[in-house]
Amino acid sequence: MAPCCISFVAKNNDYQKAIALKKSIEKAIAPSGLDIAYVMSQAERVKIIYDHFNIILSVLILLSFLVLLVSAVGMASATGINIWERTREIGVMRAIGATPNFIYALFVNERVITCSISIVFGLLLSYPLSRLAALFFGRLMLGNDAELTYAFSTSGFFITLAVTLVFGWIASRIPAKSAISMSTHAALSYE
Repeated sequence: MAPCCISFVAKNNDYQKAIALKKSIEKAIAPSGLDIAYVMSQAERVKIIYDHFNIILSVLILLSFLVLLVSAVGMASATGINIWERTREIGVMRAIGATPNFIYALFVNERVITCSISIVFGLLLSYPLSRLAALFFGRLMLGNDAELTYAFSTSGFFITLAVTLVFGWIASRIPAKSAISMSTHAALSYE
């Protein structure tokens, strides 16, 4: 006997009702003696795919956070090196009347500008890469003929933007505090 496939279309596409209908169909077919390979509803398929995408999304968010953390540490390190290299400049600024708050704001503003420029470059790269990722994951998860549609998340954009700016601001503040803690004499005599 050749295998056959039977499809049912329900009027209500609620997940719980679709699962109840599936169980009813399985019960109705069971006494017939037919070999049933499996019964799967479209709602189950959608839920399975949705759960897989949630796992991928969670991993991507975690990796993004780790990349952001590493970049913040790198930025703090670069700011520290920048301050160390500009110690004499800091001493000269202090000698001609620059206040510690001015020097602090100078270094913080330099890093915020650097962070903002990095965000612009990141945005320019993220659009084409996101479209490619949607195409790749669509084919990976749904088959070669399937394609996910790229969707821009406004809330995700603003959350990412805010977190990136906050990390950049924090990464610039910590080394900038060391710039204002040194005395004018120590900064001018630094070799």
